[in-house]
Amino acid sequence: MTARIPLFLARTGRRPFAPSRPSMAPAAGAATGLYRPAVPAACVAVLLLLPVLVAVLLMWAVPVRADDGGIEVILAGTLPNGLRARLLSLSALSGDDGEPVVSRSALSLRAEGDRDMFVRFLRSEGYYRASVSVQAGTGRHPGQVVFTVDPGSVYRIADVTLAYDGTVDVTVQDRVLDGLRLAAGMPARAGDIVAAEARVPRVLMRNGFPHARMGVRDVVVDHATETASVRLRVEPGAAVTLGRPRYDGLVSVRASYLDRLIPWRDGEIYDQDKVDLFERRLSRTGLFRLVAVSMEPPADGPPVLLARLEETRHRSLSLSAGFATSEGIGGDVVWEHSNWRGRGETLTLTARGAEIRQSVTAALRLPHFQRFGQIFFTTVSLNRDDTDAFTAEGVELRAGLERPIGRDLTGAVALEVDINDIRDSESDQSFELLALPLSVMWDTADDLLNPEKGWRLGVKATPFIARDTDSTTFYRAQMTASAYYTPADCLPLTVALRARAGATYGAETNEIPANRRFFGGGGGSIRGFNFQEVGPVSDDGTPRGGRSILEVGAELRWRLSDTVGVVPFVEGGNVYDTASPRLSGFRWGAGLGLRYYTSFGPLRFDIATPLDPAGGDPAVQVYIGIGQAF
Repeated sequence: MTARIPLFLARTGRRPFAPSRPSMAPAAGAATGLYRPAVPAACVAVLLLLPVLVAVLLMWAVPVRADDGGIEVILAGTLPNGLRARLLSLSALSGDDGEPVVSRSALSLRAEGDRDMFVRFLRSEGYYRASVSVQAGTGRHPGQVVFTVDPGSVYRIADVTLAYDGTVDVTVQDRVLDGLRLAAGMPARAGDIVAAEARVPRVLMRNGFPHARMGVRDVVVDHATETASVRLRVEPGAAVTLGRPRYDGLVSVRASYLDRLIPWRDGEIYDQDKVDLFERRLSRTGLFRLVAVSMEPPADGPPVLLARLEETRHRSLSLSAGFATSEGIGGDVVWEHSNWRGRGETLTLTARGAEIRQSVTAALRLPHFQRFGQIFFTTVSLNRDDTDAFTAEGVELRAGLERPIGRDLTGAVALEVDINDIRDSESDQSFELLALPLSVMWDTADDLLNPEKGWRLGVKATPFIARDTDSTTFYRAQMTASAYYTPADCLPLTVALRARAGATYGAETNEIPANRRFFGGGGGSIRGFNFQEVGPVSDDGTPRGGRSILEVGAELRWRLSDTVGVVPFVEGGNVYDTASPRLSGFRWGAGLGLRYYTSFGPLRFDIATPLDPAGGDPAVQVYIGIGQAF
């Protein structure tokens, strides 16, 4: 027979009693004078019993004092493991353990509500013979509520049947049954049955039926055998194959470029997972503010996959600025076109002006070059550097390929040509430099400018051929790592750590162009020290740079409110003339930062000081910028 469990509680009410008023007029023929109405015997009885009724009601409604122990919920009976805790978690009374009771009547009403909840829950867990009785406010403890629970045996699924209102291949039907995760012998839990029902359309939508939906569900409970039979009716709709989608809303983006993002072959059976992947790929291009992909039935002919798109603005102009005590004021002006030739090409023109560096750069990125996911990039840059360590003027040309290796792993290879006139304290030379950098980046951080979880690990190895008066070959390797940990979402505290190590082999320091040496100190390196002034120096005290470097840093990012945070930090490291870095001679700096969080990223204001100052080191350094320090 079919068991149905009502999910509502009946309510009863009582109409207030309104006795009729007796007539005050004297009866015909009665003697005149003071009127004295006769009092019926029933009224006399009510008047005599009224004090007793009031006393009983007062006893029933009298509050339970806190010193009586308050509410105490007890579950009596033999319950399976874990069931007792789950029942108590559902109990409204259990959440008020120890609280005083307003009245015994209120306690009883709430206890009845818990009892009904327990019965519904037990039946949803497959205990269809469950019974629960309750006693509230009895005995020496007026706040004690005792539930006697007899769950009985758990009913099990006898069989699962699917009835299709349409034609579905036997192979697909088998896939649906495998995807149900519901089989004979399993406990007849309502949650498992509902979850299995929800999986049916998804399996069908992965196997050619985009409009699949469920019909009527029928669960028949047999109390004699303590089993339940599950019957699910399915409306699969028509089977569909995938082809080239139709794009609605394209203005400047070319449809041929979007076709590169299609993850299926023409004629494949419809697969909702692949359609969802295509929708995500369209969104990740950054070319659209609205993306919606769905199978649409046309007026005539077969269904067609329609991609509704709304393009975003492809041109943008941005400004940024920063300041550091030892580096001065600097800023960038960036113009970008994210759809230069209609195929998602990004053309970026950047002008940088700062006291120590000026440059003009043009960069072009071609997405999905020759294969999906592969990017071709090229840059041309005119640079001028004017620091205490060296002065350099020149041009840099770079071209390469970037490709995802895994979900969070990216590899790149490039060819670089660097032509510079470089003057330092020891020489004035022109260098022609050819380089072949190979790099890998593993990035799981959750945000670009304000990461709170994850890590970044980058490794780069570059062989160089430098030609000045003589040809010099050297090799440079560098590793950067950072990690971010937020202990709990409720605690606005992030621990951030970083490390950097670099080494150069095959040449002495004076044989390496100054702009390819390692330098330490300043923002992005060791805060608290002057820019590039940590490490070896020339005889006149000018920073000379070195062949290797080792740096470490730690920040404690404490967010005080939605917009304000403080960041104490410490950083240390050094630059060495040796090919590989050493774990000695560290210079340490520490400081305190202030963060103002905006919609585009945090504004950063840091004050730092060297912990082991040497002659000429300033007492305080100030750094202002956008984004976290690392």
